[in-house]
Amino acid sequence: MRLGAVEFDRKGYRRLAAEIHKILIADDQADIRKLVRLTIGRSFSVLEAGDTDTAFELIKTELPRLVMLDIMMPGSMNGLGLLKMLKADPAYQSIPVILVSALAQASDQAAGLGLGAAAYITKPFSPVALVNLVKELT
Repeated sequence: MRLGAVEFDRKGYRRLAAEIHKILIADDQADIRKLVRLTIGRSFSVLEAGDTDTAFELIKTELPRLVMLDIMMPGSMNGLGLLKMLKADPAYQSIPVILVSALAQASDQAAGLGLGAAAYITKPFSPVALVNLVKELT
């Protein structure tokens, strides 16, 4: 059983858990956030944001290990704007960003990867492929 960063074995003895990495899911669609949370929530501490402003505040305060970012997001900038800002700031540029978007054109993917995204996934996506990618990047 896990309680925060502490695990207990079957007999109830406390043992230290491996560090639980924080993952930020920034998507304006609650059902996408829920799907990702249910898919990776057992292995990671999941933070959620429905707009880019909240996402940036969570990045500043929580320093997640990885960010999953939708491109078409409400807020003062879109997802590409937030990605550009993160990659320009030494405090955040090492955080891998996976762009998750319905924009499936090769030019959209090239733009996101050109700004520094670690990966680009188009919606709809395979939850299994997502888990494998997140594990690879963390």
